Amino acid sequence: MDTHLLVTIEFSAYWLGVLCYVAAALFFAYGNFFHAESKLKRAVHLVAAGLLPHAAAIAIHWQRSGHGPYLGSFESVSATIWGAEAFFVLMAAIRPGLRPMGVVVAPLGFLLLAAGIMLDPAIHYLPPSFQTIWLVIHILFNKLALAAIVMALGCAIFYLRTEQRPAPPGSRLPPPKTLDRLSYQFCGLCFVCWTMTIAAGSIWANKSWGRYWAWDPIELWSFVTWLLFGLYLHLRRFHGLRGRAAAQLLIACFVLVIFTLFASPFLSATIHREYLLM
Repeated sequence: MDTHLLVTIEFSAYWLGVLCYVAAALFFAYGNFFHAESKLKRAVHLVAAGLLPHAAAIAIHWQRSGHGPYLGSFESVSATIWGAEAFFVLMAAIRPGLRPMGVVVAPLGFLLLAAGIMLDPAIHYLPPSFQTIWLVIHILFNKLALAAIVMALGCAIFYLRTEQRPAPPGSRLPPPKTLDRLSYQFCGLCFVCWTMTIAAGSIWANKSWGRYWAWDPIELWSFVTWLLFGLYLHLRRFHGLRGRAAAQLLIACFVLVIFTLFASPFLSATIHREYLLM
């Protein structure tokens, strides 16, 4: 197929995905404000619908580039958002009471995806040091970690909301105690995935550059983030941290994750800029 036509189809699919996520965000906002369960269900369906053209766009880009979506900011952001939205749809299907969390997930999705489209979408080819399964494992667990922490963030935010203003009778939103527990569980999943991200990245680094660790900015901040996750889980498990304080600490964990993934690579020279900015 003509390359120009493929590019046109790819970006049309991306924008269709963005529009679905925007529409879903509006339905989530309406459903949460007016406690309309039917609107929340429709919003989840819209997110699921957006995943289809978004996946098609990723697949076309993959076919054009000859490698997975992990080189450059454009590919990385797109694949990360797809993973977070897909994880949310899965969780909402398993536990419908989590549908309101979409008011956090959907806006995050369309804002970052729209920003990603504005980044350099040029095709980048895989250098020899990137041709290893450990890079794929490193990237995969990183995206799973982000998906889990986004769900944990949603549970923490809704915990703080319901603590101040209880959900109305008949609402399917889990009670505050359950939201508190779910945020802990999602954060635990994130911690496991983040640990695997660091471990796989270290093995990849040793195979590619002959060292496991170099203390460059993203390695340093990844380690700091891992320690903060560990502190949160330790305080919850052994020191009875619950409620508002736990939710606030989890929100701090999320902020640090965003800083680590999207800001720290730009602070100074780092090997990670090789695949974020190629």
